[in-house]
Amino acid sequence: MRHDSTFCAKRHRKAPFFPKPFLRYWYDNSAILRLIFQADRAYILSESLAKMMNQLQASIKLVHPATKYSNYFFALRSAIPLAVLAEWVRNDINIASDYLSDVLFNQLQEVIKFNQME
Repeated sequence: MRHDSTFCAKRHRKAPFFPKPFLRYWYDNSAILRLIFQADRAYILSESLAKMMNQLQASIKLVHPATKYSNYFFALRSAIPLAVLAEWVRNDINIASDYLSDVLFNQLQEVIKFNQME
């Protein structure tokens, strides 16, 4: 995988925000999602995401000065979707997936703006 300014520009110009397809999938399969949480088996999702993150980590070279912390970066990227799914289920999946994705994207933009103010 190339990691240069051309690649990043192309990727960020057209790529959908990751949670959009992720949330669409779970919105379409909400009965399964509800059952997983009702049965107190969220660890199934956690283990699956961890496995995918490990495969992703093995397949790419992180371009970051703190690669010794990459396990933390991947843990963060696994924890957030699980927390969002758990909250969504607690609220009876009362928000459409695309709208929720947009809200999350806007929130992340606000966090980034806030962090850049320092």
